[in-house]
Amino acid sequence: MTLLPSNLELRLDYRDYHRRFRSPLVTAHGEWQERDGVIVRLEAPDGRVGYGEAAPIAWFCPEIRTKPTTGAPLSEQMCLPAFGSTFRPLTINGVEDPDLHWALECALAQLNDPTLPGVRVPIAGLLPAGMAALAALPGQLASARRALKWKIGVLRCSEEIALADHIAQSLPRGVRLRLDANGGLTKADYAAWLTWCQERRDVIDYLEQPLPIGEEAAMFALAEGTGVPIALDESIARVDMVILLAKRFPTAVLIIKPSLLGSRSAYLRWRSANYQHRVVYSTSFETAIGLKAVWELAALDWPPLSPAGLDAASIMEDDGLCPMRIGWEICHTDWPQSVDEEVWKRL
Repeated sequence: MTLLPSNLELRLDYRDYHRRFRSPLVTAHGEWQERDGVIVRLEAPDGRVGYGEAAPIAWFCPEIRTKPTTGAPLSEQMCLPAFGSTFRPLTINGVEDPDLHWALECALAQLNDPTLPGVRVPIAGLLPAGMAALAALPGQLASARRALKWKIGVLRCSEEIALADHIAQSLPRGVRLRLDANGGLTKADYAAWLTWCQERRDVIDYLEQPLPIGEEAAMFALAEGTGVPIALDESIARVDMVILLAKRFPTAVLIIKPSLLGSRSAYLRWRSANYQHRVVYSTSFETAIGLKAVWELAALDWPPLSPAGLDAASIMEDDGLCPMRIGWEICHTDWPQSVDEEVWKRL
C-alpha cells in the first residue's frame, strides 16, 4: 500500500443531508425524529475517490450542545466552507471539529486503501422503547440475531421491569438482552434494575449507561458485587474519554460509536494496545457511507466479543441513503462496490 503524499492536493466536496426516522426514536433524552449530517468527498488527481461522514449526536457531544442554534447547515457550523475546494492530507491535523475530523480521516483511509476486511460481523437487533417492544419482538427473534437492545428509562420503572420480564421469558436460549438507559435512571431505579438483572444473569448481556455523564463512579460502586456487567456509552463519545474511562473502570463494557470518536487513527492505536478490553461497536444512524466505516472498524477488531449494534437502516425512512438489507450479520460482500457513489448522487 502506497500512502498519499502529505502535500498532495485533493479535490474536496461536501453535501449536507437530512434524514427522518420511520418512527421517532424514543430515549431518556426524549424523542429523536430526524438527524442531520454531512458527507465529504475527496478526489485524488488520478481519479481515486474517498468518502467520509460526519454524523454528530447532540447529547453525546458537548461542543454541539453549547453551540447557539443558528439554523445554518451543519457543514457551515463545522466551518467546511473555510477549506475551499482543496484539501491536503497534512491538513487533517488542523481540523478542530471532531466529527469532521473523523469524516476526513475515513475519506483519506479509503483513498489509501479501499480494501474491506474479509470477515463477517454479527449484528444485534434494536427493540423500540416501551410497549412497542412487544410487537417488534417476534420479528427480531425471527432474524436469528443473538443479542437485542431495549431502551429503558422511558416509562415508570415498575412498568418497564414488568415488560422486561415478558421480553426475557420470550428469548430463546443463547439470545442476550441489552438494557440501554441513555443515562436516564435515578439511583433508586438503577438499584431496582440491578436487582432484576442479578436474578436474570442468564439472559442479561449488560446494563448500559444507567446514570448520566459524570456519575460513572456511582454506576460501578452500586453495581459492585452484583455480577451485572455495566456498559458506558454517552460517557465515552471521544477517543480521549475512551482512554480515560477504560483505565478508571477496567470492567466496563465500552460502547464505541466510531462516528463520534473524533479520530480513527488515534482509536486504532489505543485498541491495538488494549485489545483485551471488551468493546461493542454501535451505529450513530449514519447513511451507508458512515455505516460502512463503522462496520469496517468492527471488522478490523475481529473476532468481536459480541454482536455489533449496526441495525440502522431498518429504523430510518427508506430514502435511498442506506440501500442495503441488514440481516443477522454483515460481511464485505454485502457492501455494493458502488454504494458510496450511489449515496452521494442521492444527496
